[in-house]
Amino acid sequence: EETMLIRLSFKNFKSVGLGPFTLEMVSSGQGAQAERHVCASSKEAKILRNAVIYGGNAAGKSTLYKAFAFMKAAVMGGGLPKKDKGVLPLWEGHAEDESTFDIQFETEGRVF
Repeated sequence: EETMLIRLSFKNFKSVGLGPFTLEMVSSGQGAQAERHVCASSKEAKILRNAVIYGGNAAGKSTLYKAFAFMKAAVMGGGLPKKDKGVLPLWEGHAEDESTFDIQFETEGRVF
C-alpha cells in the first residue's frame, strides 16, 4: 500500500511569514488527462502521483524542500532537530510568534 501526501502547510518557517504556505496534492480534475495523473489506490481523494515545483528566484522552492526535511527529522527523531533549534523564524519581529506545520496523508486507506 502506498503512502500519499495530501497536503503540507506551514507558517513562520525560514522565508515563509505568518500567512501559511500550502502544497496541495489533490487534483482539480480539470483537463482531459487528469485521470492519468492521480493515484488509483487513493480512496479519500484524487491525489496526484507527483508534482513539479518551479518558480523564480526567492519564490520558496528551497524553503519547501527544507520544510520537508525539517518535518522528516522531527518525526523520525521524535522532536525538533537540534541543529534547527533557534533558527525559527528568519526575519526580525516574529521570534515570539508560533511556527506551525500541518501535514495530511493517506496510508492503508486511512487519512491522517
